[in-house]
Amino acid sequence: MTWKTLMDGDTLLKVRKAGKTGYWWVLQSTDLVSCCGETEAAEISGSKRMLILGELTLVPGKILVSDKQIKSVVETYGWSDKEHWEATSSDFGHDNELCWVEMANGYGLKVLVNTACGATNESALRKTLKEACVDLDGPVDHHLDKTVNRLGQTGREHLADDMDSALNRAACIDEASDEQRLMAKISNTRMRQVRQSNLSAECMLIQVWGPSSCDTCEVRGTPQCGGQNIRKTGKNENGLEVPVS
Repeated sequence: MTWKTLMDGDTLLKVRKAGKTGYWWVLQSTDLVSCCGETEAAEISGSKRMLILGELTLVPGKILVSDKQIKSVVETYGWSDKEHWEATSSDFGHDNELCWVEMANGYGLKVLVNTACGATNESALRKTLKEACVDLDGPVDHHLDKTVNRLGQTGREHLADDMDSALNRAACIDEASDEQRLMAKISNTRMRQVRQSNLSAECMLIQVWGPSSCDTCEVRGTPQCGGQNIRKTGKNENGLEVPVS
């Protein structure tokens, strides 16, 4: 099974089936200078000569997600509904699967596995894949069951858009980590009502509380930061200004 190139230009995007799991591996490059400027790009990469960020992510195949999730993704890319998309996008390959993987990855329906920086798109992706040390045809449960963000969500919970489980888990565990206790405290002492459908897969803190939440964030300026584009544009991937309502 080989990698398929879906984009090859300023951004390099390659995909590959993750064995028989129903998931897809996605390798994508991002020009950090274009995204966040030279100063912050150098901060993130740690080098002024390696300003291309490579990302390895897991994206669920269409069969693994709900019709509601499919609807949200395809509407974001301009189709009115799932049936309209399937009827008009057959050029993307059998059962529209490659089209789905590209859209779901861009939408944020993915689990981040590894990142690395390089001087070129190709070198960044090679380094990202090498350092990830993953079995491309093996099981993916380890990546889905581990914690993937500051909310304490697992990969499965993130893909299911389930924020409540992580917060409830943090509140119930006596010896929770400092990070989980912080999130539980925030959830109990500061409250805003936010429509879940308005939230993207980017950093929840900046989407709910605005840019001021970045002032004391320990992952700001690192590859783990999920709000880089929001800080640049003031909007999330759904096009809504932060804090969202």
